[in-house]
Amino acid sequence: MRLRVIAVGSRMPQWVRVAYDDYITRLGSGLTVSLTEIEPGLRGAGHWHGGDGPLRVTAIDTRRLLHEPLMASAAAAGFATTDDIHGEVEEGFARGEITVDARGRRASASRAYLRPVLRRPNVNLVTGALVRRVIIDRGAARGIEYSQGGRSIEAHASREVILCGGTFNSPQLLMLSGIGPADDLRALGLAVHADLKAVGRNLSEHARVPIEFATRGDITFLNHLRADRIARSVLQWVFTGSGACATQINSCNIVVRTEPGLTQPDVQLMCNPVRMDAKIWWPLIGPRQEHRVTADADPAESDSDEGESGLHSCSLSDRHVLFGTVPLSATTAHIPRQARRRVLL
Repeated sequence: MRLRVIAVGSRMPQWVRVAYDDYITRLGSGLTVSLTEIEPGLRGAGHWHGGDGPLRVTAIDTRRLLHEPLMASAAAAGFATTDDIHGEVEEGFARGEITVDARGRRASASRAYLRPVLRRPNVNLVTGALVRRVIIDRGAARGIEYSQGGRSIEAHASREVILCGGTFNSPQLLMLSGIGPADDLRALGLAVHADLKAVGRNLSEHARVPIEFATRGDITFLNHLRADRIARSVLQWVFTGSGACATQINSCNIVVRTEPGLTQPDVQLMCNPVRMDAKIWWPLIGPRQEHRVTADADPAESDSDEGESGLHSCSLSDRHVLFGTVPLSATTAHIPRQARRRVLL
């Protein structure tokens, strides 16, 4: 599968700052990107949030998503609740936040950053193309070679080449360009420009398992998927940018510690007020689906002394990270990659 949309990565609001800061720290290289520079924020400018960034951040409209009952249950069980999971204290149960613009459309990185500058003379967007390799000359990246419409085209850079092919495409392109494990590259007949054994290795993944819970009554978002209701919601979204289709179907963003002695939260749980296989339904026609809610969970090994395994959510720490590799299987970018994932260890 190849990327068929442009610059979609804009899910920052679902990160908590401790995970983002740890990620940037481990990247190193003098990066100083701050979340306050990215988001305009729903609370205005402050110490923890931006005020005028290009990506509009809004709170999920939870009026029909069982948010209030979940928050009340969490408080009764002794968990912390908060109005700002991305503030000074990043722990507890909170309303989720999303990058959606005032018209109810996804405020993607493409819309926020790329589209406003496409008319600049120094910006050229090429679509329908497949990058074959990075052009290496005298030990430096000088451009790229790509195919489009059956032609092979070279684009040369006067300053630098930034490779943003994603988790799978980037290591594949590096190896096709002669950057990666030397023995593997030579075995495929590729010239080696840099012997970097880590390329295509140690790819991290948080395997997520949706756990469903049946409800005692017909109270989930399945009610809003009745054919006439969802049709009305779609029209409301198209013409007014509001309604059930203008937000994410998420009840609560939960950030907690799996053990009381941890210095910071280590798991994140996303609760959704609907079953994962929910379908649009018609009254009095066919059987009705059972009402269920879901929790996205990550099965990971526990660090407890007993060595037991437990179900955890989308992890925020290395101890719940699972690793895999993307080996190069051919010398052409057209051949699908082979991803090897060690998911359940």
